[in-house]
Amino acid sequence: MEYKKVAGALMLTSAVFLSSTVNAATQDFIFGDLYKPKENLGYTTPTNFASLSVSTGALWTFRAEVYDLDKYFGDRSFFGGLVTQSSDQTVRVKEVKSGSGVHVKYKPSGMIYNGIDSGGFSFDFGKGQDRLRDGEWVEWTATGVSSILGYAAHIQGINIVGFNEGSAWYEAKPAPVPLPASFWLLGSVLLGLSAVKKYIKIKTKRIDASAVTK
Repeated sequence: MEYKKVAGALMLTSAVFLSSTVNAATQDFIFGDLYKPKENLGYTTPTNFASLSVSTGALWTFRAEVYDLDKYFGDRSFFGGLVTQSSDQTVRVKEVKSGSGVHVKYKPSGMIYNGIDSGGFSFDFGKGQDRLRDGEWVEWTATGVSSILGYAAHIQGINIVGFNEGSAWYEAKPAPVPLPASFWLLGSVLLGLSAVKKYIKIKTKRIDASAVTK
């Protein structure tokens, strides 16, 4: 009976924590793979030069952060926009925050595979010379978003050997995710249950042995 009480308390604590973790709805991505390699033949393929964080819900929040643009694309390069694959058509940009005053504008043009429009829309960054450059970030919210199947970064102003003021698209991929705290908590709970069970078993044997000697 004692074991069941302790086990129940441990499992309840674990369930509450796991539930809060599962309900979290934020995805992190990094950019690095060429989105259209045939059309962008010869362009550099860095493993990671920008990140994107997406929080879903009634209101979607996006945060794009760029780094190492100059290293891979030259000192005139900038993150021109984020293109998506989606069936949503009534998206509206709301609050915009930026470390450099960058604007975010919605455009009804999305990702294209092999010349075929797969649907979607774009978030264009910048206004005039106010562009998202190396070491800068921009965060914005949007309504009317229900599902996005893919993202690609439009890098413009590329000025490296062999390319002058060119542009290329790089697809997003999930960022490496460390094991969540819930994983370690669950492991601790299982170890705890095992220890409690062993303790109860030993205690029961001692009680039985004491009863026999009497």
